[in-house]
Amino acid sequence: MMTISSLSIILLYLYVIVKSSGQLRQKAMLILFGLLLIGISHVMDSEYFVRLIPLELAPICLISGVIIFTTAQLYIKGAS
Repeated sequence: MMTISSLSIILLYLYVIVKSSGQLRQKAMLILFGLLLIGISHVMDSEYFVRLIPLELAPICLISGVIIFTTAQLYIKGAS
């Protein structure tokens, strides 16, 4: 279940994506994509999806999300 705080973070990043341009928009899009991958991996790792998807898919999705999120935070310059 999505909490109010996670929904507000997603909405804030969507607002930044819509209102900005250039490198700030690119950084916000990558951060949001990474956070969404992390959230999807947590859902895939729940007991409802254990029998439906391969067991390796959730950790791969989680690691990909963390790498994208970290890369966007560290190496892409925002508004300077």
